[in-house]
Amino acid sequence: MTTRWRVCLALAGGFLTATALVGCEAYPTVLVSPLPSSAPVFQSEDEALAAATATYEGYARSIDLLANDDEGAEEEILLFATREAAASDVETFEGIRASGQSLQGSTKPYNFLLAESDLVSGEVHLYVCLDIAEMRLIDENGVDVTPNTRGNHQPFEATLAISDGKLLVERNQAWGGTNFC
Repeated sequence: MTTRWRVCLALAGGFLTATALVGCEAYPTVLVSPLPSSAPVFQSEDEALAAATATYEGYARSIDLLANDDEGAEEEILLFATREAAASDVETFEGIRASGQSLQGSTKPYNFLLAESDLVSGEVHLYVCLDIAEMRLIDENGVDVTPNTRGNHQPFEATLAISDGKLLVERNQAWGGTNFC
C-alpha cells in the first residue's frame, strides 16, 4: 500500500462514522459576526479552541456522510469546510470507491489541542486525535482488508479560517510526526 493510500485510508478512516444524522445531535455552523478589521474575531484562545472544536466536529460528521456515500453529503461538507478542502475530500473518497473499496465502521475525534491561533484574523491551527478502532477498509469482494499494522488512534493537524463569515476547515491532514494520541 503506497504512502498516499495510507494517508487516504487514515484520513478517510479517521472520519467514517456509521451513525446517520437522523436522531443525532447536529453540530452548529460557527458564524462569526462581521467586525472592523482591527477587532479580534475571538476574545481568547479558549474561545478560538471552542469554536474550532465545534466546527471540526461538524466537519467530521459531514466527512462520515461523504465516506458512506450518503445523499447530500457534498452539500453538508460545505457547511464546515472551504470549497477547496471539500473538493479535496470528495476526490479522496471518489478514489477509494473507484478502486473498488469502501469504508465501514465508526470513528470519533477527541483530544483537540490548540497549536496556534490568530485572534484577530480567526485562523486556528489544531491537533486532533481520531479513534478509528472500529473503522474497516472493505475490498470489492466484501472482505476486510484493513492493515493489521494500522493504529487505532490517528493524529491529525487542521487549519481553520474565516471564510464568508464562518469558521471553516481549510486544511486537514494526517500528522506525520510522532503519534501524540
